Order: sequence, then structure tokens, then C-alpha cells
Amino acid sequence: MRTVPIEVNEVTAKKIAQLSQQEKANLSQLIGIWVNDERTLREVMDSMSAYAQQQGLTSEILDELLKDE
Repeated sequence: MRTVPIEVNEVTAKKIAQLSQQEKANLSQLIGIWVNDERTLREVMDSMSAYAQQQGLTSEILDELLKDE
């Protein structure tokens, strides 16, 4: 693995800093999938969204998962 600096806004930086090591690894995997995929970011996100919906994720569940603790 290699560390690559990217610029993000302050809120994003704080949230990333608070992630567990596992969450950071998951985020790293997602970034890797995105940059190595020939689809656009929007297409990847749409695909992920469709998969999540097929697995039963609703907007209400997503809102609950994304709430700040």
C-alpha cells in the first residue's frame, strides 16, 4: 500500500480522521475500485446504490446509518 495525499474539506477530513482502521481500509478499497474501474464515478455510485436497494437498504435506514453519533 502507498499513501497518496488528496485535498478534502475540513468536515470530510475530520470524519476520515475519526474512522476506525477497518473503516479506513474499506474506504481505501472503494477508492481503489473507483479509480480502476472504466465506468464514471456516477456509474459506480449508481451501481452501488442499485445493489444496496436490492439488499433491502431504504432511504430511512441509510439516514439512520449516516446520523452523527
